[in-house]
Amino acid sequence: MVGVMSFTCQAFYAYRCYVVGKRKLVVPIIILVLSTVSLGFAIASTARIFQLKEFSRFTTFTYGVSTWLSL
Repeated sequence: MVGVMSFTCQAFYAYRCYVVGKRKLVVPIIILVLSTVSLGFAIASTARIFQLKEFSRFTTFTYGVSTWLSL
């Protein structure tokens, strides 16, 4: 849910940058690409948690979570 909600907020932010930035597409596209990648890593992290069944084994996927949260 955090990934979906952050994507929604970031998409709205990209829209506002588009409107306030006099209809220029460069910045909103960068924001949308990064937020879409972040959403992908959030979904992958959720899927990986359900596959592992034990939270202690989740340390094998720390790069995915780190990438998701840094984006």
